[in-house]
Amino acid sequence: MSDIPGVYRSRIDTDRWEPDTEIGGVAHLLFNEAGSIFGLWRSDPDRPVLPVEVKIPARETLVVLEGSVHVGIDGTSTLDLRTGDMASVPKGSRITWAPSPDCLVLWSYS
Repeated sequence: MSDIPGVYRSRIDTDRWEPDTEIGGVAHLLFNEAGSIFGLWRSDPDRPVLPVEVKIPARETLVVLEGSVHVGIDGTSTLDLRTGDMASVPKGSRITWAPSPDCLVLWSYS
């Protein structure tokens, strides 16, 4: 958090993680306002990722900070991303998410 109005601040090594009830794992949101969301997502052995297809509500952009993730898109395309890779998927895409056990991702909806 920040004492400056409208400014958000956190750290990658935060201990403020919440369960991701949609796909599993845990998330830490830096902000969620005016249709934009920005935060971190990581694998969590206590909340395994469910093999579920999700329709994303906005453009999703991500950067893999640790580990890797296999992303299925609309049942026809795939992305295999590893540490250092970035990707952006259009609003309305149906994705499946298969992360490695050590996966840490910085992501946004816009």
